[in-house]
Amino acid sequence: LDKDTFARVLAEVGPLEMVSMAKQARQGVQAWISGPHISHSVFKADATTVRDFHRIGATLYFEDVPIPNITDRMADALGAPRWRMRASLFLTPPSSGSSPHFDSNENFTVQLTGAKHWFVESSPLAVMPPAGHILGQQPHPFVEKFIVKERTPTEQYFEMNPGAFLYVPRGNVHRTSADIES
Repeated sequence: LDKDTFARVLAEVGPLEMVSMAKQARQGVQAWISGPHISHSVFKADATTVRDFHRIGATLYFEDVPIPNITDRMADALGAPRWRMRASLFLTPPSSGSSPHFDSNENFTVQLTGAKHWFVESSPLAVMPPAGHILGQQPHPFVEKFIVKERTPTEQYFEMNPGAFLYVPRGNVHRTSADIES
């Protein structure tokens, strides 16, 4: 994003304070924990527990944070119904990130603070999946039929710094890591 647009995005998002974001997240907060010896685990979090989860290295996923000046404009630009567009925020501590997975939604990512490494496969593992899936776990039967059987994807690397913008199509496997808080 250009400097002025990024400044407007930051102003609309407001302070990135985890307890406040937890209170605003309309669909709740998830704490994601994964590592070399821990498979991707998801825990429900809230305003009273986000600091503890952050302290132990969990990535916090604040789902559906109301930022209508951004989501409505994006929906209008894409010709999508406004009710279908939502903003979610992630807070990733150093040495943390997400396990390889795909989502059921299109992802437009703006890096607000810190830096994050994104690894995105070039072709979808699932075509129009009705739900997301974490690799290494048994897929739900209704997701399994959307998985592409034969493909030869390549993994693309993106280093995201403040103001960087990234699009990840639904069904494309991706993972992240952070060396600094992001």
